[in-house]
Amino acid sequence: MRKTKIDLLSIAWVLGIILLMTGCGSGNGSAEYKGVNYDGEGKTKTMVDVAILNEDEILFLQQVKIIDDHPTVWKALEAISMNEKEEINIEKDQEGHISKINNQQNDEQRQWILQIDNIPEEGNVEDIQLSDGQGITLSYHAK
Repeated sequence: MRKTKIDLLSIAWVLGIILLMTGCGSGNGSAEYKGVNYDGEGKTKTMVDVAILNEDEILFLQQVKIIDDHPTVWKALEAISMNEKEEINIEKDQEGHISKINNQQNDEQRQWILQIDNIPEEGNVEDIQLSDGQGITLSYHAK
């Protein structure tokens, strides 16, 4: 019983320190977002986590803010592609599937795979709607 009480106190202490540190870091409570943005039509704000990886490295791993009443996968990826700091060129084919990122293009041996919240998605990226907090993963794999 005594060990459990000490463990709970230790956990509470660590959580208190974490909360204190996050509270101190935010200043007035309204930290300004400085990441990749998509400013579209409307005022709805959707934050999504995006990971883009090829076989050798992580090309992009960051949160993207979409301000648009109809957030889609393509709007998030377009924001990354248009961002001068990221230097990532993302292209899609006529069916709306990701076909090329930088110099890595779909071919007979490899292809870009899209997952939303770790579930493979094969639709047109312009039509795939997103919700706040979702995760997008693009990875380059052997077929």
